[in-house]
Amino acid sequence: LQLGLQLGLQLDPQLGLQLDSYTYFWFCLKKEKMSTLNLFTNVPADSVTCSDILQDATKAVAKIIGQPESSVMILLNSGVPIAFARSEEPAAYGQLVSIGGLGPDVNGKLSEKISEILQVKLDIASFRCYISFYESPVSPILLHLKSFA
Repeated sequence: LQLGLQLGLQLDPQLGLQLDSYTYFWFCLKKEKMSTLNLFTNVPADSVTCSDILQDATKAVAKIIGQPESSVMILLNSGVPIAFARSEEPAAYGQLVSIGGLGPDVNGKLSEKISEILQVKLDIASFRCYISFYESPVSPILLHLKSFA
């Protein structure tokens, strides 16, 4: 089932994704696992380090959840002001949203692996990393963003 929807509104203020009247979203009901990991850290990172983290995190999420890398999106927001436990020492916060594949064992493995990646790449102690997990039901999934300007 595919629907073409023409929208003229802001989709998500947190992500800052703005749509105009010429933007079309194509939705499809999917039955496969799809995941997005949004990471925030107060540690500045250069483009090479960011790329390494994106690649390593993509592989880890796909492997641990059991899905293809093509169904994983990683966002890395470095240099963001963060205070954790009343301290501005290096820290990280993550939100992982997945359609399928999450649970206590998987969440624990993901926390451990993502913390390990951040410790190696950005020198963030694992006890200064916090990840929230959200299981999303099967629902319309964004497939294509096409703008005709």
